[in-house]
Amino acid sequence: MTRYLAFREARELLARGRPAEALSVVRPFVSGDPEARNIQGVALLRLGHVDRALRVFESLVLGSNGVSPRKNVPDLVRTNFATALLLSGDVRECLRTLKELKNPGAYTAVCLQTAVRRWWKGLSLWQRLRWCLGGTPHRPVKLDFPPGDVGGPNGVVRPPRAA
Repeated sequence: MTRYLAFREARELLARGRPAEALSVVRPFVSGDPEARNIQGVALLRLGHVDRALRVFESLVLGSNGVSPRKNVPDLVRTNFATALLLSGDVRECLRTLKELKNPGAYTAVCLQTAVRRWWKGLSLWQRLRWCLGGTPHRPVKLDFPPGDVGGPNGVVRPPRAA
């Protein structure tokens, strides 16, 4: 199977809610291919393997020092990194990553920001105070959409538009 066909099939499998199969399809291409690694990371997110997905996205987004972000990373990959950060419980780094996007109005970025706003509104006064003092409330952010985006028409499930 060619790279193009494998990526198209993996996207379709993700759109149909079959991330394990998408991971198998893209596996032969992940070594040295950023697009394949992005699809791999999204499949891992959707399988619930957040720590493994985070490592994949860190390797794509962060420079060799493991701290500074690379300049030429597409927003799509950055938003997936932000998603992995959010699901790992690192809300602050997620928001920081979203601020670095070239297009902060991208669909997935807006969905993540909306999820964080909902989370914030659901915190108690003490949890908000703890957050403002640098702590982390023990309450995960819930997403109401499948995590991760692989681009293209099947990349992310978008809700239907209201008539």
